[in-house]
Amino acid sequence: MDMITDFSRTDLEKQFIDFLAEHGASIPRGQSLKIDGRIGRARRDTDGAGETSFGYYLHLDGRPNGGIMDWHDTDVNGKPRLYKWLPGGEWAPPTPAEKEHKDREREYLEKLRTAERAEHLERARALYDGAPTATADNPYLSAKGVSTSNGLREAVIEGKTNLLIPLYNVQSGEFQALHKIYLDKDKFRKRFAAGTSGGVFTLGISRRQILIPKFSGENQT
Repeated sequence: MDMITDFSRTDLEKQFIDFLAEHGASIPRGQSLKIDGRIGRARRDTDGAGETSFGYYLHLDGRPNGGIMDWHDTDVNGKPRLYKWLPGGEWAPPTPAEKEHKDREREYLEKLRTAERAEHLERARALYDGAPTATADNPYLSAKGVSTSNGLREAVIEGKTNLLIPLYNVQSGEFQALHKIYLDKDKFRKRFAAGTSGGVFTLGISRRQILIPKFSGENQT
């Protein structure tokens, strides 16, 4: 266990939950405490159904630390008021050794993410290259009134026919991502790949036949 602390993981989670409670916050019913640094949501007793007045983050690896953001209270800069937490006491600035450790960890994670993105892209390209051209009666193309499928392909994934839309970098023209759209009962489901910023796919010459994703999704191919 790579922790610069004398507390166990269970102790740390309990301390942070108590810290939340001290500030009038609690984890919504049915949700678990996020411990990987991602932003979680917490409730105030007076919150209505589905409302969360707080955000929080919690790291339990390396140098355990966390914090609470109160969306309904702001500091002098107009930002949500932040209350920081450390195991067993108040927040303290990291030491030079801890900063160096964090920098090495950040560098390693960035290299790992780069390698993962490259692997995702390679699999997506292989899927697209090996798929047949989309047929004219593809449900999504028919629903959108698109008469040509030039450049679009289809692949059966988990028993459902997916329309494959390749995204190319608008400047370099390189393959950048692959979007998927499939019909699930009476609704179209879209799986947008991450990393689509600056990527486009042009179909035909009509303006209505130019598909330009404007955002990135969580799912990757």
